[in-house]
Amino acid sequence: MGSAYFIVLEQEVEGLSAEMDGKRLASHADILDKVAAQMGVRPFSGFPGIDPKQAEYFLRSEGVGSMRELPQLLQFSAEDGLKSVRPLSGYVRANTAEFADAEGILEDLRDCERILRAAASHGIGWRFEVDF
Repeated sequence: MGSAYFIVLEQEVEGLSAEMDGKRLASHADILDKVAAQMGVRPFSGFPGIDPKQAEYFLRSEGVGSMRELPQLLQFSAEDGLKSVRPLSGYVRANTAEFADAEGILEDLRDCERILRAAASHGIGWRFEVDF
């Protein structure tokens, strides 16, 4: 099944489906992060986020117990996300031979851009979460 990246918005945008597959982004995360670094844009791993309540639940379910202080929930501007998504999309489009599933990656990146454009037009923050 594998892991998947997905976008979580600070709040819903009426009429917007924020659903995306995200599996190709996750399976190609290492190479996409390297490309982002070469291009001078923030890599996808630079937009992490986990709801502190979900983190607490996960830790307890894993038998770790609880943390005294959970990290604060990070949100990022949609414009910052677009500054990474757009150049990466261009790179993948221009270098399809470097990727095992270039079309799948581009589909995930198009979904990211669609969601982030809507978030930007409403001034809504976001974060990436990973589903395992």
